[in-house]
Amino acid sequence: MLQSGHGLLPKNYEIVAKEYENPHVRPVWDGEPAYEMMITTFPPVDESYHGTWMVRRRAYWSLLAGSFGHTYGHASVWCSIGEKERGIMTKYSWYEALQSEGSGQMKYLREIMEDLRLMTCLPASGIVDGQDGSEEMNRHVAVSEDAEGRFLCAYLPSGGSAAFALKKLPAPLTLQEDCL
Repeated sequence: MLQSGHGLLPKNYEIVAKEYENPHVRPVWDGEPAYEMMITTFPPVDESYHGTWMVRRRAYWSLLAGSFGHTYGHASVWCSIGEKERGIMTKYSWYEALQSEGSGQMKYLREIMEDLRLMTCLPASGIVDGQDGSEEMNRHVAVSEDAEGRFLCAYLPSGGSAAFALKKLPAPLTLQEDCL
């Protein structure tokens, strides 16, 4: 298990990739990423929280980089915040947090993972043209490929487009665009 943490700067896809590329590969998961509605700095400087986009982005990055799992968390659930305990660091009760948007997004991620059997895929970030690790973190494209070369799954956290060097794949790929 690794902990990419609650700050704004950790690139969990790099941490997972480093573990995946180890000569003695072991299963790894991001057990403590950015929790939804967790403050982004400590001590809190302002009201800056990890929102839905951040937790979704870290989940896709982790899984497509080669981890076998990912932990979703919400600050109010983790702290077991009751109705009377709300504050600057925890705006919601644990019960309200169970219905948060981020928790709902994890259901979609699971459906995609199961429908496409992405847990049998291999990390393939090296096929993204122009992506060398120096790109702005919000624009990092996570990619995995089917072990038999039948398809790619790419996550573009900020939308837009990406160019892929398909010749780097071990098997020929039939190009078909799908948007999930």
